[in-house]
Amino acid sequence: MARRIFKHPEEEEEGPPLQPPIATVNPTTTSNSEILGNGSHERVPK
Repeated sequence: MARRIFKHPEEEEEGPPLQPPIATVNPTTTSNSEILGNGSHERVPK
């Protein structure tokens, strides 16, 4: 059971952190409105 709990937190931490950087670099472009809606949507609930 300890092994399963260890894999859960590790997978969740690698997901969100990877998305923020991509959304920050995209907004810099002219499509910041479209990226903000898609990226913010997933980061808002968190």
